[in-house]
Amino acid sequence: MALIGKIREKGTLILLLMVLAIGGFVLMDVMTASNRGSGGSGRSTNTVGTINGKSLDYNDFTTKEKIMYANRGGALAARREIWDFFVDEAVVSKEAEAIGLGVGRDEIKQLMFGSEMGMPPCQTVRQAVTDQSGQFDAKQLEDIKAAIQAKRQLSPEFVYKWRELEKQAVKGRLQEKITNLVSKGLYTPTWMADAMFSDMTQTLDFQYVKVPFDLVNDNDKEVVLTDADYNAYLQTNHQKYFQDEETRKVDYITFDVNPSMDDSTKLLSQITALVEGMKAATNDSTFAAINSGGMDNMFRKTDALSPELKKIIGGAGKGTVIGPYIDGKAYWLAKVVDKKVLPDSVKSRHILKRVAKPEELAGAQRFMDSLRMLVERGYSWDSLNVKNNEDPGAAGKGGDLGYVAQGMMVPEFNKLIFETAAQGKYYTVTTQFGVHLVQVTGVKAGKSDSYKMAYIRQPIVPSDATTKSISNAANDLLDQNRKSWDGVKKAAQTKGVKTETSQPLKLHDSSVGILGDNETSRSIVRWAYEKAKVNMAAPEVYTFQEAEGGYVSKYVLIGLKTIQAKGIPTVASIKEDITPLVKNRKKGEILRGRMKTAGTDLNAIATSYNVKIDTAKGATFNAPFIPGVGNEPMVAAAAFTTAMNGVSQPVLGETGVFVVMPAQKGATPEAPADKSALRNQLTMGVKSQVRGKLVQALRKKAVITDNRAQFF
Repeated sequence: MALIGKIREKGTLILLLMVLAIGGFVLMDVMTASNRGSGGSGRSTNTVGTINGKSLDYNDFTTKEKIMYANRGGALAARREIWDFFVDEAVVSKEAEAIGLGVGRDEIKQLMFGSEMGMPPCQTVRQAVTDQSGQFDAKQLEDIKAAIQAKRQLSPEFVYKWRELEKQAVKGRLQEKITNLVSKGLYTPTWMADAMFSDMTQTLDFQYVKVPFDLVNDNDKEVVLTDADYNAYLQTNHQKYFQDEETRKVDYITFDVNPSMDDSTKLLSQITALVEGMKAATNDSTFAAINSGGMDNMFRKTDALSPELKKIIGGAGKGTVIGPYIDGKAYWLAKVVDKKVLPDSVKSRHILKRVAKPEELAGAQRFMDSLRMLVERGYSWDSLNVKNNEDPGAAGKGGDLGYVAQGMMVPEFNKLIFETAAQGKYYTVTTQFGVHLVQVTGVKAGKSDSYKMAYIRQPIVPSDATTKSISNAANDLLDQNRKSWDGVKKAAQTKGVKTETSQPLKLHDSSVGILGDNETSRSIVRWAYEKAKVNMAAPEVYTFQEAEGGYVSKYVLIGLKTIQAKGIPTVASIKEDITPLVKNRKKGEILRGRMKTAGTDLNAIATSYNVKIDTAKGATFNAPFIPGVGNEPMVAAAAFTTAMNGVSQPVLGETGVFVVMPAQKGATPEAPADKSALRNQLTMGVKSQVRGKLVQALRKKAVITDNRAQFF
């Protein structure tokens, strides 16, 4: 479910600017009619898609992306969320309308703000209205409610956000109602409960002989696969391979860009040259900053340092420079700026005055200074807390924050209680939440050293010369063999470069094999669908950036391998994938024919094929996984349908051909006299699947036109 970007980003200031009418939200149009044009060159429509006749306009789509996801990063994921929400909302609202379900205005108020009876707002709101730590912020929600009731004038952007949040809440409630209706309509009759109870509890021990497929040699003249064999396999397993939409596979050849030994040596020399300067620096923060490093202003125990630094710090004293050492994909220098023994944990209490805008800060600080004077003169802390604390989580506990370990609080608060404050005294400190009056009320003494460190980091990256050399190799291979993809693959093979194959790619996918989910992978998928033919090489070399460092980490050549149409695939499109399975089926049929001549004696069959007789214990009919055998549903079926001490016909399983002989049934458990509990248990198992499968079923039923590939 798509969620709005965190409302907390601008704090209470922005929330208080909201102007919303309690009887309904009116969105100022962010796009004029003149902006709703043809959608640009090459587009046949300006509609991203339609669901059951409901359309999503391109301009509306991009507006939602810009406003709702502006600060979240990852355009690909954002677009998927927007589309998924649009589809789900359309199918859910249509179904709700058809059966007369709705969400009233009073119900919407409860969803958005909770009820006076203590019912919290819906999960969608609780996830959206949070504080800096990501926890639901009831105070901010109260500010929103106050702004709505006062009908204050506000930013259209936040009206839009709140309206979208309301849509999500309504969709969630409608989906919940439909889910409940479907769930309440499910029922397990007594006869089915009896049958399922027997299938779950009746156990069987059986002996079996397994003849593995590889006892038939691949070069056996009988193991010759024909199109008829492939077609027979596909028909038998058509549900497994049926596709709701077309897919395509691409091959890709990757040229990794890694630093050469010479590159690494030069970078090591550069950071080594900084060691003496770092030792002599009188302002460690400045020295680190001008050399692409920084200062960690928090004291950290040895266990909280990076794993590599922890191994080598060895109790180093103040002023010691450690390194260069390798951590991740970089060389590092670390300097011990300070060292001391800090408490293991500290207990404190506080009173918070929130600050909504910069001009309120000075007044809040003066207010807290006055509270500090009052409490230092003997005024009751509890009274001040009840009247003034704006931290709802702590106010009801006398402002108590309990014991916390180093690093659990925001930096300014953490520094105060662990490094500065004396127990029992009062202090004020300003954080991102506002101004705090703080008292340390308990200290658990520490025994181990804590370090304040400055760092310099030198990424180990390929040089321009190394990058250019690998780029040239990739481009030369493509330029010299671009007539066909097969030619490119053969040339790569002669150079020892491996070819990989992607998973089946759908039209709107953006992830290609190990190349990841990114814009470059998305452009590969678009090429595969828009311009490619089977055995065609893409005309360009694709580049992939290293996430950390921003340099080119891969040059990739792409070729279209197969096109698999909607429905059951053709043999040609899937032959390579299913050949091992079809070959095993062929071998299994050969083995079944040979084993029938060995008779029905397990010992004779085992001797003929030099295999052993095994025993499976405690098998049940409804569990295809058999202890000691594996996932073999056909074997389980044969065991339960063969007469006791009788021998089955050879059974073609997943891993070989089996012959089974039932040996002993477990005691038949007596079904409970009161079947209601059993029926309820079985029904609940089915009901638990409704939420996950209902919307998917409605999606399959819907008439969907998806034009996203024309835009993104």
